[in-house]
Amino acid sequence: FSGATNISNKNHHGKEMRDWKLDTPRQAQMRASLNYSGSRVKCAGMKHLTIAMGIVTSLAVGLASAEVFGPVAYDAKSDELVVTISYSGTNPDHIFSLAWNRCTTHPDGTTDVQAEVIDSQARDAVSRDFTKTVRLSLVGLICRPATVTLHSWPNSFTTVQVPKQSR
Repeated sequence: FSGATNISNKNHHGKEMRDWKLDTPRQAQMRASLNYSGSRVKCAGMKHLTIAMGIVTSLAVGLASAEVFGPVAYDAKSDELVVTISYSGTNPDHIFSLAWNRCTTHPDGTTDVQAEVIDSQARDAVSRDFTKTVRLSLVGLICRPATVTLHSWPNSFTTVQVPKQSR
């Protein structure tokens, strides 16, 4: 998973879970310039080999392509995010939901949280492109106000500010 750092956590049942922390653009650039041993790539051939392997893997898989986010907004009345998502598949009936990561509170008092956008038909074969606007519930978001970053595989993300919930 390029552009992210794997963080191991345990859920409330003690089962090991994996969270992903998105890299900043600078971290992603540095990660791209490193080879698997952690040292800078010294030959251009390795870079071309890595790109070629990625293309071959993408062509071989043939599954639904990653979601790409369009406009996103917070709807206070319904306490939902309104997100435009472009995706590929055999049909337009994909259903999207959110899987929340842990909230991070910074020393200055601001809070960030990431949520993975889950496609109900992630393994649908690629045949056509679709775009739809969906409403994603914020039930389960325990930290507010927060900067919410939505992400999907492999490296599509968008950020929105979610205010304190009105009662």
